[in-house]
Amino acid sequence: MFCRRWGRNLPNWRRAILCGVARRLAKSLFTREQALSMQGKLGGLTVQKMYRVEGRHPTAAATEALKWKRIAAKRAKEEEERREQLGWPKPTRHRLLPLD
Repeated sequence: MFCRRWGRNLPNWRRAILCGVARRLAKSLFTREQALSMQGKLGGLTVQKMYRVEGRHPTAAATEALKWKRIAAKRAKEEEERREQLGWPKPTRHRLLPLD
């Protein structure tokens, strides 16, 4: 099966590697943890496919929030650069409370 992919371009070193891989795959059985991991991945992919077919976007809110956070970080960086150019001090982290 592995050899068919390479056609006639099968030097001895490649044939030896392919035989070793085939032997390893034939001997090793999946452990319970590996099987559960694969099952979880397939389940996740199936749910994603189902959501795509239904037109649902469960991560849309998280994506939107991340976009706004990036915009805010970019604005803060630009503000910091502007303050640095003008020689202004960095803003303090406390708020001034009214004395009334």
